[in-house]
Amino acid sequence: MWKRKKSSSRKVKRFVNKIPSVKTLDDLWREACMARDGNKCVYTYEIYKTVLERNQTVLQVHHLMRKSTFRLRWDLTNGITITKGIHYGVAHSNSPTVENQFRGWALDRLPAKDRDALELLERMKSCGGVDRFAVKLYLEKKLMEYSKRGELT
Repeated sequence: MWKRKKSSSRKVKRFVNKIPSVKTLDDLWREACMARDGNKCVYTYEIYKTVLERNQTVLQVHHLMRKSTFRLRWDLTNGITITKGIHYGVAHSNSPTVENQFRGWALDRLPAKDRDALELLERMKSCGGVDRFAVKLYLEKKLMEYSKRGELT
C-alpha cells in the first residue's frame, strides 16, 4: 500500500488561523481603553455598572477619529470611554454641530502631542496593513499595565 503525502497547505492554514482577527483586536482595544479610564464614563463620570441591556454593557468606547484607517483603529489615544446614551445621543448625533462639539471637547482633553499625532495620522490615510501580532502584544501589555495601576489605587 502506498502512503498519502501530507499536504504543505495544512501548515499554512494553521499559521493563518493564528493571526489575531479584527474582532479580537477590537475587543482588546476596548478593554484597554476602559481600564485606562477606570471603567467610568469620562463625560459624565458615571461608574461602570454590571447592568446589561440586550447583552451589551452600559459603557462603550468611542473612536475620536475614523476607525476605517487601521493605523488609528487600535491606537489607545483614539478611544474614549462613554455611556451608551452619550455614544449614540451625542457622539453620533444627527446634528453635525453637536457631534463636532463633542469631538472637539474629547480632543481638547488629550495632550497636544497626542492630538497632533492623531490628526496627522488621519490626514495621511495611508494604505497597507498593520502587524496584527505586534498590535495584539501592545494592547495586552497596556491592558496589564492599566489593570495593575487600577489595583494600586
